[in-house]
Amino acid sequence: MIEIKRCYDSHCHFLGTALLKKAIKLNTLFDSKDLQKQVQEFLINSSISHLFFGFGWSQCQYEKGLFSRDILDQVFSTQYLLLSRQDGHGILTHSKTLSALGIDPLTGQGLPKYLEAYVERAPEGPLTGLFFEQGAFWLWNEVLKKNTHEVTQSLLLSQKMWLEKGFTHIRDMSGHRWQAEALYELDLNKELKIYFDQNFEHILGRSIDETIEEALYCKKYKTSLRLRVSGVKLFLDGTLGGQTASLNCCSLGRLKSPKNLIYSIEELNTFAEKIWAADLDLCVHAIGDGAVEQIAQVILNLAQQNKIGRTHIEHCQLASFETLKKLSSYSVYLHFQPSHWLTDKKLFETPDLAPLKDKLFLWGPSSDLGFPIFFGFDSPITEPDLDSTEQALLDSQLSGIPAFNKPWWQGHSHPDESWGSECKTLYDPKTKKTKIYLPFGQD
Repeated sequence: MIEIKRCYDSHCHFLGTALLKKAIKLNTLFDSKDLQKQVQEFLINSSISHLFFGFGWSQCQYEKGLFSRDILDQVFSTQYLLLSRQDGHGILTHSKTLSALGIDPLTGQGLPKYLEAYVERAPEGPLTGLFFEQGAFWLWNEVLKKNTHEVTQSLLLSQKMWLEKGFTHIRDMSGHRWQAEALYELDLNKELKIYFDQNFEHILGRSIDETIEEALYCKKYKTSLRLRVSGVKLFLDGTLGGQTASLNCCSLGRLKSPKNLIYSIEELNTFAEKIWAADLDLCVHAIGDGAVEQIAQVILNLAQQNKIGRTHIEHCQLASFETLKKLSSYSVYLHFQPSHWLTDKKLFETPDLAPLKDKLFLWGPSSDLGFPIFFGFDSPITEPDLDSTEQALLDSQLSGIPAFNKPWWQGHSHPDESWGSECKTLYDPKTKKTKIYLPFGQD
């Protein structure tokens, strides 16, 4: 039996997990008839409202024409539709959703100009219904803001899911003011049982000052027992599967920006200074080695000006050891998702990515350099499950990934020993079952 104190998922999308848990599954569909049949079966067994979620489509399915806007318009009659790609960085929608948001599906009139690089258009000009990266995050938030009644019950469902899996602490990466306020109400009503680290998501369409102000407004909830605001999260690149990660060796080419980088060095310098000045953590989504290298340049540039703050590199799926070595003496925390090895390892058999294996998942060398290392699941992309972390760390060694030379569960222990100090999880490696102990008799 393994005892894990303050059992921790260090990177998740808490609300999205519950919403997509209830969604129709899209990964096994082959044609529009399959889609229509599954939707009809789903409607029979569900009390669906005017908001419909789907999850798990692949870029390959989309490119074969399965999810064209014409097909979605025929199959779905709900007012709002959000179909999330399996990596969460692409969302498909239909004409009714676009119209409800004030966007003309044919001309695109009403679409914010700053999103043009993050939506797809057909050759003749109409929107196809595909929003990706910053466009996908914008679309998700705009629809949810119009459907906040879904939030509280979904937060409780997510909490139930994590507790059942043995987690007493989570770190959420998709915070907004309306979500923090819903969590605070749950805490006041003694319904929030999980310890909740909230990071606020910065997306295009707002200034960094607005995001920081929102986080600071909610930071007053730090006095609440189980909810605290920690930082601001930026997206610096995309994903490997979506061909939007920033790689130094080659261009995957979907984003219309140099090396698929969303922000420039100058913008990142400004963001980091302002976030640190507000006593918030800087959290940076960096999948590719190009993105990790850029945030490293920012940290080193600002350090020369005696400007230093806490920085979290989220995912760090590909990174140069030399780049990480330069950061090892600064307040940098690395958040890996070992379960992504299990889902992404086939990608590294392709000609473009095979040469990058020596930069892949450097949790072992990073730990040896002294970095604080934490493990999460990026749920709903992969389900939170302690067993998958152990499996991935063992399986990756068979492909030459350097070992994590510490007990695997240490990456799942929240670093603040004073926060939920009485919480512990017993994990049986034989049965894969967990039992949690929470304070105040709430286990």
